[in-house]
Amino acid sequence: MKRLMSAAIVVAIMMFGNLAFAQDMLVSVGLNSWYNSWESGWGSDTVKTEKSAMMVGPTIKIKKGKIFGGLTYLGAMSDYEFYWDNYGDYGDGTSGPYTSTYVFKRSDLDLMGGYMVTPRFGFYAGYKNSSADITGTSTHPLKLEEKETGTWSFSGPGVGITGNYPLSRASAIFYGSLSFMFLDYDFKVEGEKPTTRDMTGVSIELGVAGALSKNLSVNGGVKSQVFSGEDEEKNNYIESNHTEEEFLGLTAGISYMFGL
Repeated sequence: MKRLMSAAIVVAIMMFGNLAFAQDMLVSVGLNSWYNSWESGWGSDTVKTEKSAMMVGPTIKIKKGKIFGGLTYLGAMSDYEFYWDNYGDYGDGTSGPYTSTYVFKRSDLDLMGGYMVTPRFGFYAGYKNSSADITGTSTHPLKLEEKETGTWSFSGPGVGITGNYPLSRASAIFYGSLSFMFLDYDFKVEGEKPTTRDMTGVSIELGVAGALSKNLSVNGGVKSQVFSGEDEEKNNYIESNHTEEEFLGLTAGISYMFGL
């Protein structure tokens, strides 16, 4: 069902794009950024990145009448680092506590298309993919060091609503969006069984956009994304198979609009 929904959304967005390209339209190209922290939880255990990371990338949006669409890619300028306190085999027949560090090189891709019911309110459907290459290092008290590699991702369709409101005495608007997503989560570390689950989530973004000239504008705001799900198989090392991923941070962007 989820794959069918994803395919339907992609086809609908392509149809919107074909309709827009067939007629006069407005095109906006720009650069977006998201400075965000990442918190991940398994059962009662929660770990958070030691520092936030800046994600930067291009965006393109199209608009024809009440129809709109867009594509945004963000790549992390620095790595996300997680630290775990573990307990297990040292590799010499003894066991005890040790520390593991996982480094994620993350990127996000978002595709969407929608319809403005009024100039101030609309709805949309889209597809999201977040992925990362993983490098893990575990350091034992015996000075033994284990390294491992893997991948992390979640992807799937979503639907949402968007709105804006003009700010008086200023060439600016207050904007906001609320998305509901249905994602496939996949976590693979070399030599271990993959962790997969279905996840649902909510994304909220609020901000202000202002015009610097007739064609050039800037925006800034805050964005929060929270996703949760249940492991398909119970993990024996934690008391619950419920997991949650949370991203929170500030957004900023600049864009240039022109007509075709």
